[in-house]
Amino acid sequence: MECVNYYSLDYSDVVGTELTQGLNQALSAPAAAYDAVEADVFSAFQAVVSNPYVAGKTCVAGLLNASPQSQLVCDVHPSQSGHKLIAKVIAGAYQSVRGEDDE
Repeated sequence: MECVNYYSLDYSDVVGTELTQGLNQALSAPAAAYDAVEADVFSAFQAVVSNPYVAGKTCVAGLLNASPQSQLVCDVHPSQSGHKLIAKVIAGAYQSVRGEDDE
């Protein structure tokens, strides 16, 4: 079984990010009880947006899709880059459980 947590839409938004962390904590507790493999997407996205040029904004970092209504803002869904990062985190979580080195 696997558990993938949620990323914050904007890590510079303290309230929104804290809500996401609360949701992730609610997912982690039962996941641990069932020995689920946890993939920490929250921390992976946070690491990418820690760059001072993007200032915590997942949209600016290119991790989210542009909104269909306006190409100048993002929606909540991950872009191809966001999907690649999520896949890498999930693969890494399984590799660590299996005791394999990252490639």
